[in-house]
Amino acid sequence: MLGVSLKLYWEVKKLYNTEAKGDEEDEVDLLIYKKFADYSFLVQSSIVLSVLVLCTTVITLQSIVLTIIAIATMIVSYLFTIFMTNLIQLVYPERNIPKLSDSKYAEKLLEISDEGEKHVMLIGFYKSYNLLNVGLLIGIVLSTFYSISTDQSQLFSIIVMSLVLVIVNGKYCFTIRNK
Repeated sequence: MLGVSLKLYWEVKKLYNTEAKGDEEDEVDLLIYKKFADYSFLVQSSIVLSVLVLCTTVITLQSIVLTIIAIATMIVSYLFTIFMTNLIQLVYPERNIPKLSDSKYAEKLLEISDEGEKHVMLIGFYKSYNLLNVGLLIGIVLSTFYSISTDQSQLFSIIVMSLVLVIVNGKYCFTIRNK
């Protein structure tokens, strides 16, 4: 995933430096957008899988080499998120892209987005929100069935998933209520 991410990173940079005019410029912009979205997905997935592998190696007491590889992959994945921020600033130099560490990152990102971009983000966020709700509920049910069938309590995981679900729903509900 990281190899493909790196390839996409260089492709976006190369496309950005491509001179195009008219309809060709729109096609290049669309290709940059799609490649950047793919890059973003692969980097985020790499972070999640690195954490999963790290946790698995630590819990199952696997070899220290696997743990070191998982930590290194996690660090490289994090560095790729920094590259992602730099890539956004390269592709959109006319925009004042906020830093990821900014406490009001989401609000500032929405402010600099046009109506079409806001609409696309809104649809994506809402679909992700609904998927998270369904996914966590299924996770809770599966963990319960696993606990019952194996006599290995997953109560801690069930509690954590339930708390995450309550917090996410609370954040969403209170955010839209207070607007």
